[in-house]
Amino acid sequence: MTNIINYEDDIFFLTYMVKKLSDCLQLEIDPNIFLNKIIDEITFINKSIEYFFNTLKQSQLKVNRINYLKNILKLVSLFIDLLDELLKENLIFSKYMKDNFKYFLNIKKQLHQYLQEIKEIMTDIKDTSNLENDIISEEEYRILLSPQEQ
Repeated sequence: MTNIINYEDDIFFLTYMVKKLSDCLQLEIDPNIFLNKIIDEITFINKSIEYFFNTLKQSQLKVNRINYLKNILKLVSLFIDLLDELLKENLIFSKYMKDNFKYFLNIKKQLHQYLQEIKEIMTDIKDTSNLENDIISEEEYRILLSPQEQ
């Protein structure tokens, strides 16, 4: 069975998870019950971003690749914002997660690398697209301007 990835919905769901996690960390929830679950959620989101980014990075022929990369860019930015708020202790639940701050900092560093790589890939795609458009246009001009044979 072929594994079909629905990037748009998957990335949307991850973005939704980040937003909800951010909201939940504003609550006075019991750390004995939720601490490990929240750390697992952060780990899951991070691994998922890594997976989607790597598949898109490797697959240059993917239809709508640039749109998926834009969506991942937004997701990564949102996730970095969440980690920033957590590390700055601006979220109520931050006080229970201090033992994991080094882990979160490492995730954040990796996410910044992804941001840079995504921006570079998107720039390359746009440059290649413009170059291809120019080549096609040049060929079209040659055809249009060449003397027609009867």
